[in-house]
Amino acid sequence: MRCFIAIEVVPTIRQKLAELTLKLRRALRGNRGGIKWVEPNLMHLTLKFLGEVDDTAVIDVGRIIDQVAASHRGFELSVEGVGCFGKPARVIWVGIQENPALMTLQADLEGRLSEANYPAEERSFSAHLTLARIKDPSAGRDVPGLIEADRNIRLGSFQVDSLKLFHSELTPQGPIYTVIRTSKLNA
Repeated sequence: MRCFIAIEVVPTIRQKLAELTLKLRRALRGNRGGIKWVEPNLMHLTLKFLGEVDDTAVIDVGRIIDQVAASHRGFELSVEGVGCFGKPARVIWVGIQENPALMTLQADLEGRLSEANYPAEERSFSAHLTLARIKDPSAGRDVPGLIEADRNIRLGSFQVDSLKLFHSELTPQGPIYTVIRTSKLNA
């Protein structure tokens, strides 16, 4: 099964993300066909994409997540800023304020999973929430100028108290994410 490890976004932040997404969709409406927007109820902060994991290995992955979570305290994340990746833009994102606790947790998780033969990411971790993926390069050219007004937006903060292992099922209607395991951080 296709899996990833993430931090769930709380409903109050999801509501603000929905409002921001609607605003940006209106601003970019001329490029509607070239942009695939993420449903706010599916937004999460991915810490590690695992890809295909067989059913027996999911148990081992869960144990690793439990061990990592137990060795880290809960912390607060601030959601702020809008930006894009790529030239022309390929992804529109909302940022997560730099947070040493998050970076340490993600590095620990990456290291422990690497020891268990899950390939380490080649790119360095960039904490963000994906708002949209841009398939058409012509649609991506206008994005930087149109998101500039929200570059420094602040959507609020939330307390992180757990990590979630998700099963990701891709369907023609969009992805379906199911929580397989919740691992509590040390209080």
